[in-house]
Amino acid sequence: MQVFNKSMNKTKQIARSIGLLITASIMMSVALISNSVTAQPMTKVGGFEFDLTSVAKVDKGAGARVGKKSLKLTSILEKKKRRTESYYSSTNLEITRFDWRGQQVVSEFYWLSMPISYQQKRANNYHLMFFVEPGLMTDLGTLSENHIGVNFNAKVRKYLGRSTTNYWQVGLISDRMFGNQDLRPLLAYAWRATPSTWIELGFPKTSIEHRFSKTVNSFIRVRPEGGVWRYVVKGQKKDSTFNYRSVRVGAGMDFHWRAKAWLGFEIGQVRGASVSGVNNANADIKAYLENDKYWKVYADLRF
Repeated sequence: MQVFNKSMNKTKQIARSIGLLITASIMMSVALISNSVTAQPMTKVGGFEFDLTSVAKVDKGAGARVGKKSLKLTSILEKKKRRTESYYSSTNLEITRFDWRGQQVVSEFYWLSMPISYQQKRANNYHLMFFVEPGLMTDLGTLSENHIGVNFNAKVRKYLGRSTTNYWQVGLISDRMFGNQDLRPLLAYAWRATPSTWIELGFPKTSIEHRFSKTVNSFIRVRPEGGVWRYVVKGQKKDSTFNYRSVRVGAGMDFHWRAKAWLGFEIGQVRGASVSGVNNANADIKAYLENDKYWKVYADLRF
């Protein structure tokens, strides 16, 4: 057993090393990209993100308090664009650690994935958009087909007139951010309220963005935030599931740094959070948390 634990520690160290290499590659690519800035909406295709949720009191359920922090690293693999089509793919590593006080439970999880996006322009300003992100949701203790997860959405977007910011869209989405992988509807209506203010009302995300200049942008967002992971409790053979779900209401700002690189921060409130899993005694546990705070800092590559 000691040999097994040493092996797992080494595996986790390797994963952290890979993350540092991804960060280094992103910073190198930033330095090589030209210094142009565009005022049009851009797609985030790479970068890093550090997210911290306050250690909230348990309102009902197991334990005394629960906190969460995560580090996300994304690096672009390929990006192509034709007259009526666009495509990009990237690699993603997300490390999430929970602090569930009063419970003995696996606390560190990994989501290693490959996001792929495809968009096709059709007649009459209709666009078909597809996104798929296969990956592994695991604690690195064991790996099997049960640890494979897929984020997915497919939608039809109709741009209104010649605008690239006014549209409606409908579709379907299955995403781990809901704390499970159930299929849900996706819909939105977006418009430019003023020359510098853009509003999107919909599900699962609603946002208001205001651009002070080509280099400074502010936003308010309401969206779900969560995850689901698979792991095996020590001494057991079957897989267990760890779920976290919440709704975030936050505000933040983006700042253009150089070339295609942007820096930003976000702060806000976590509402309706819950966490569930199986502890080291092989007992099902769940906790509903009081509302609390979160903050996030990030750096993005945008095209």
